[in-house]
Amino acid sequence: MACVYGPKTEKKSSLDYLHGENYESSAQGPDHVVVPIIKTKERHTHIRGMVVISEIDAPEIPLRFVGLTVFSKDEQRLASASSDSDGKFTLNGVLANGTYSLRVESSKYNGEAKIEINSYDLNNVIVRAHKTKKK
Repeated sequence: MACVYGPKTEKKSSLDYLHGENYESSAQGPDHVVVPIIKTKERHTHIRGMVVISEIDAPEIPLRFVGLTVFSKDEQRLASASSDSDGKFTLNGVLANGTYSLRVESSKYNGEAKIEINSYDLNNVIVRAHKTKKK
């Protein structure tokens, strides 16, 4: 591996600013060879929203103090949080762009929302929960 020296430049495309996955920089190495450097950004994604109880013929009301977890397509737990006294939540995690499941984790309620991550901030997510049916 060669050491690089000289002026270093960072190249960013406008798409990198939108999705924030990668950026490219380069430096000049021996014999004026440009050495590309690719780095994956590790910045937290913030998911904000509300979890509500959704029953037929009843108004939706906030579901307080319930756990929520983000799952990947292969069912890995990636981030967790709890709703507050108003049913609002904020989840933080290093999440690449893509589709995830956001699930209510409770013995009394179940619910799930599919979410599409394409920026660092995802707001106004609504998760509708239903009472768990007794067996």
